[in-house]
Order: sequence, then structure tokens, then C-alpha cells
Amino acid sequence: MTIRIIRRGVPPSEKIYKVTCARCDSLLAYKMEDIEVTDDYREHKSFQSLNCPVCANKIFITQHVEANELLKEEINRRRNIDGY
Repeated sequence: MTIRIIRRGVPPSEKIYKVTCARCDSLLAYKMEDIEVTDDYREHKSFQSLNCPVCANKIFITQHVEANELLKEEINRRRNIDGY
């Protein structure tokens, strides 16, 4: 039996998420590879964060929100223009 793909998903490493910087209000798109994980041994927790490329604010990620299709298209368009 051959496995057929009914609907193609996106591998977790390729998913694009969005977050808004609280300091400069920039809307940022990121992948999981952009996240920095910090362990707090006193609290027995790990924190996920990224640095805003506009104002250098450290943004703590509490929930990953997938970017919508429109944002994904804009990111891909800019990558093609900028060679990103």
C-alpha cells in the first residue's frame, strides 16, 4: 500500500510564528530555531525568548502563535526580494 498525502502540513521546524514587541510595537515573525531557551534552576522552569531586532528588547515567549497565511506570504515575498 502506498501512503497518500491528503493534506500537506508544515514540519515543526518550518512553522512561522508571530509576536509583538512590547517596547517598540514591532510585529515579528520567527521560527523555533530563533528561540533562546534559558533554564532557571531556582524555579525549575525553562524560559523561551528572542531579542527584538528593532529595539533589542528581550521578548519572553509564553505561547507560540502561528502567523496567518497573509503574513507568511509577505515574509516569503520579502525573502525573495532581499535574498533573506
